[in-house]
Amino acid sequence: MTQRPQDDQPPPLPRPDGVSGGIPEVIPSYQPPARAGAGGAVREPQDRIDTYFGQVDRIGRFPLARETRVNAGMSTVRLDLREVIAPGETIEIRLAMWMSNLRLVVPPGTEVALQVNASMGGARLEVDAKAQGAPPTGTRVVISGWSTMSDVRVRAFALGTKPRSGWRWTRPK
Repeated sequence: MTQRPQDDQPPPLPRPDGVSGGIPEVIPSYQPPARAGAGGAVREPQDRIDTYFGQVDRIGRFPLARETRVNAGMSTVRLDLREVIAPGETIEIRLAMWMSNLRLVVPPGTEVALQVNASMGGARLEVDAKAQGAPPTGTRVVISGWSTMSDVRVRAFALGTKPRSGWRWTRPK
């Protein structure tokens, strides 16, 4: 059995005779130190979104994996990556969609590679006028896979700008 590092445990409660030791104190707000790598927080390698006849929204700050697989049937998946993606990072989204919609928002200056095999549907990238001249951030989002009778739309606009009609779900509530 492996023992956890000392800094991952809260300090023990003092015993009645004043000597420390005994049962560790339970602190509800205590969290062990975050794992960090060379580029900040360590991302999980894979995540999966499975939805059939439903809707999945990920807005604000949420855990984002390096590779996310989206399996959707007659559904809507909406992802806002503006607060969770770091400059210089590459994120991959793999699609398997049937009669579904994917709406993805990225920060200005993000390179987006749409490698989607769209049958009886479409895949397009839109950049807002205010985000047109944004310098490249080194961030890259690769979207690959297939979609049948589905629509994949990626939009680049800055955090805090008023979104166009149909993209208002990105505003905090």
